Amino acid sequence: MKIVKILGILSLALLAGLLILGLFAPKEYSINRTIEIDVPKAQVYRYINNFEKRVLWYPWNKRDPNLVSTIEGNDGEIGAKRTWAGNEQVGKGYEVLTAMKENESTNTLLVFQEPRSGESDTYVNLSEANGKTKVDWGFGMTIPYPFNAFAMLQGVDLSSVEADFDEGLSTLKSIVEGEIMPNPNALKITEIEMPKRYFLGVKKKVKPSEITAYYTENLPKCMEYVMKNKGEMDGMPCGLYYSLTQGESDDAMDLAAAIPIKKAMKVADDFESFEVAEGKALHIDFYGNYTELGNAHKAMETYMKANNLSLRGPAIEQYVTDPTTEPDPNKWLTKLSYPVK
Repeated sequence: MKIVKILGILSLALLAGLLILGLFAPKEYSINRTIEIDVPKAQVYRYINNFEKRVLWYPWNKRDPNLVSTIEGNDGEIGAKRTWAGNEQVGKGYEVLTAMKENESTNTLLVFQEPRSGESDTYVNLSEANGKTKVDWGFGMTIPYPFNAFAMLQGVDLSSVEADFDEGLSTLKSIVEGEIMPNPNALKITEIEMPKRYFLGVKKKVKPSEITAYYTENLPKCMEYVMKNKGEMDGMPCGLYYSLTQGESDDAMDLAAAIPIKKAMKVADDFESFEVAEGKALHIDFYGNYTELGNAHKAMETYMKANNLSLRGPAIEQYVTDPTTEPDPNKWLTKLSYPVK
């Protein structure tokens, strides 16, 4: 009985000691690793804002060739979840995309389930650095009282995690700097059979220097008219060019700010209904700034002259990418179509 009593006292003393130690032991642990990558931020962001591309540079995937990884929800959107299960080195757990800022940062909640349980908030931040992109990858972890005392006694060592982060960033750098991005000025002309197209818009003679303002004023009006009159859109907003200017000329040309629709609509006020007959057309998917679209039009004219073709309707620029949500002009897609005969 005396031994039991002594053991009990020792146990209480040990517990009291741990409780006291926990008052002074650190509760917060964090690491941050950095690398510079010689490409624009938007190119790096493509590899941090969705799990499908993140796993390409994660270091832990190399530890288990049979790792099982699944993605739930809309990858690249807040709430997307990636679950993984592997050998003892990589364990089992999941991560959730909790916040993101276009071309700037992402945040994820990382939850470990096996072989040990725990969770941490991780982040990847991007910033400009001497014409390059500085990537900061790190995490913060809280160990609640009194368990922080055990962590202190065990000696929390984050050096191996830092090594993993360094390895991952190095792989990210190799992937992104070695990536060949699409050339926005690479023009490929294809011949297509275009179905009959319908448009509703506002037509006017406009100088090239005034086109942006003209579209800004009239495309929303056209879209509102279509919606109010129960029309059905058949694609993204368009510009219809009935005449074109070349070089530095700022001569006015006939164009319409227009919305493609599935069938003709009755029109009122300043709105007009336009039709483009079915038939042969030339097509270019142009990636780049709108200021460079003249190169695509020149390519079309050169192709038509070489193949004895002529326009049978307006040149159609369909603005697929919304610049308000995609800041990188190299990713702006404009579908350019020339109905020809």
